Amino acid sequence: FESDCGITGGGQLFPTTNQFVAIEKPVETMVQVYPNPVVRNGELNLTNTVAEQLRFTLYNASGKIVKSQRVAAEANVTIDLEGFASGVYHFSMQGSSFIKNGRVVVQ
Repeated sequence: FESDCGITGGGQLFPTTNQFVAIEKPVETMVQVYPNPVVRNGELNLTNTVAEQLRFTLYNASGKIVKSQRVAAEANVTIDLEGFASGVYHFSMQGSSFIKNGRVVVQ
């Protein structure tokens, strides 16, 4: 016999369904935040090589949003940290299919 999936030979043939499972390859998120550490009252640079607009959000140590900004697709953006106190800040870069989290040290 020959089954509908190309198996030949003797024995029992069990009913099957023709189902396919697609496994998406993870999107390489080419997002850079630099310099890190950044000097107090300095500028933070963001590079987005992803072909979509992203949302950059910066949080203080208490989890409060202290800066939020859109980053255009495939763009470089400078974020002014004038008036930010020294310390560790957490950030997220969010796209439609990913979130990249990290931290920035302001000296």
